[in-house]
Amino acid sequence: MLARLNPVEGAGVLRSILERHPELVAEAEEIARVTVTDVEAAAVAENVQQAVLDLDIDDLGARAGRKSWGYVEPTEAAWELLGEVLDPFLEEMKRHIDLGLEAAATGTCAGIVLGLYRCRGKNSDQVLGWAEDFPTETSHSWTA
Repeated sequence: MLARLNPVEGAGVLRSILERHPELVAEAEEIARVTVTDVEAAAVAENVQQAVLDLDIDDLGARAGRKSWGYVEPTEAAWELLGEVLDPFLEEMKRHIDLGLEAAATGTCAGIVLGLYRCRGKNSDQVLGWAEDFPTETSHSWTA
């Protein structure tokens, strides 16, 4: 049964256990800290690269072109889409910073930059082809 719970249900079960067994709170905190701080830049880079390269031309088509309020250039739409794909990674990095986990934040940041650099010159027939400078410019804006 436990293996089939969704994340919200699992969190509820964990909260209930910790309420019933407060002696486990310190151990749960330590496990949480290890889980949150265990960031591998290479894994983050792979996930960033996959997210960027997974955007396809249909995603761009839905965002670009004639709209009721005007026209959206494909290049503008591509930059917006790519920025949105990075948002979850940036939020994770900010969460680490907020938690005071500098090493995890640094690993996440390094993974984002590495993932973007790996995307340079790839996938020219998809969204990235409409924003070829996105990986380099975004990475440079972080490292400058």
